[in-house]
Amino acid sequence: MKILNVLMVLILIIIPGYITFLTFINIYFIWLTYLIWFGFTLGFFTLFVYIIHYKRSKNYNMIAVFPVTVEKIYKVAALVTSYNEDTEILKLTLLSVKSAILRYGFGKTFLLDDSTNREISDEMYNFCKNNGIEYIHRDNRTGFKAGAINNALKMISKNYDLFTVFDADQRPSSIFYDYVIIHFNNTRVSMVQVPQFYSESNTLIAKGAYYQQIPFLRIIMRGRNLNSAFSLGSGTTFRISHIKEVGFMKENTVTEDISTSVMLHARGYISEYVDFPGIWYGESPRTLNSYLKQQGRWSLGGFQLLPDLIRENLSFSSFIDYLSGTAYWIVKGPVTLAYLLSPIVFLVFGVSFIKINPLLYFLIIIPYILAGSISFVFMIRKNKEYRLKGYILHQTVELLEFFEVTKSFFKWMFKRKFSFVVTPKGNKKIKRKKIENFSMLTQVVVFSGLFFAVYNGISRLYSHNNVLLYPLIVNLVWAIYFLPLVFMGFIVSIGSREKNIDKHIINPVER
Repeated sequence: MKILNVLMVLILIIIPGYITFLTFINIYFIWLTYLIWFGFTLGFFTLFVYIIHYKRSKNYNMIAVFPVTVEKIYKVAALVTSYNEDTEILKLTLLSVKSAILRYGFGKTFLLDDSTNREISDEMYNFCKNNGIEYIHRDNRTGFKAGAINNALKMISKNYDLFTVFDADQRPSSIFYDYVIIHFNNTRVSMVQVPQFYSESNTLIAKGAYYQQIPFLRIIMRGRNLNSAFSLGSGTTFRISHIKEVGFMKENTVTEDISTSVMLHARGYISEYVDFPGIWYGESPRTLNSYLKQQGRWSLGGFQLLPDLIRENLSFSSFIDYLSGTAYWIVKGPVTLAYLLSPIVFLVFGVSFIKINPLLYFLIIIPYILAGSISFVFMIRKNKEYRLKGYILHQTVELLEFFEVTKSFFKWMFKRKFSFVVTPKGNKKIKRKKIENFSMLTQVVVFSGLFFAVYNGISRLYSHNNVLLYPLIVNLVWAIYFLPLVFMGFIVSIGSREKNIDKHIINPVER
């Protein structure tokens, strides 16, 4: 299937390239012309895949067994990963994990502590010793989280069949394994993933991030069940023998979870998504800074995944699923930047960069906007939490991430070094402030540009020069579409800055 997969990538790149060749006017803005057509191409592609996931999700049937009935006894290592985390929250997580393991009856809880703070390490060592929890500490952070997991597996894997990964602030319910273990009766199952539900959302950023997860968890992950449902980093239970077969967790990426999932699927193994709220995931990102950091890391991982997708021998169906995820990040980053710039370039600076019948372009752009929005709302309409308010807030916070995602894209393109991101502490307060201020400055600049674009566009409509009437209308519609979203994003950002949030309830762990 590798040839077919590569051909699919080439098609998505070449089609907008050919259209660009036919329609570009200004050689200096040919990149903008290409990004516009590339965005339309990827947009329709991701919409098509989303519809497939929706149809599959309609047939989704979660198998729940209570109490657990399995064909054999699986010994489970529950691994809690930690790096300079809040010790009180970490202790609660460890006790919750231990409770789930004790209920299941065949396993042990481990703390993989990569903390560089000696006080934290000593405190957690004593806590683990007093509570029957195995403590593993490394002197280096090679491979970051994946490295810590691999280090532990090399020490303990001979004694266990499965392992589960839990982040430091994510607490499983006591019946977690009742819903998970049964699926490993199928020897082709490499991993089982449960959703990570945000239980609290007290800021508009947090609410938007929460709504952002609903279509992903209710439709996309259900639609990818048994085909390409991937590890979300926490709440995943893996079969150790399969992980050994692929050379352990992949370390040279910021999203080891999805990269390892690709390697497993490429070998013909399957994954199951068990959609029950088995983990308390705490709050979604509460601040503008934490949200942007989260999206920047996830998007960088999505871009890093592309070479793996081409290299691995995935089935075409699985490849399409994964490719749509990478395409999503491209659209939300550099393509969105192009969408925001295009009406400004034409209406403010008077530069034409696409040569096409305006009516034809209008017939493309309107269905593009409506098809995505209407189908999205239609498919999620039965979710009582989402509704129109959820959709608008979802779109608003997604637009906030365009610059951070674009930065991730260029980091990947130019192979910039990366690091695993956790909540900035201590002397990084100034850095957090710079990130927030720069993001808000970007929003002000974009809003100002769109505002002047709308103003100039309306002024030109009332002028006597109607030579470019239809291009004027098209770009005006495009600017008016984005203007309120950018404005709402700015309002959301102001209320979600760290200085406006109680320091005592800010998330201790940043996803």
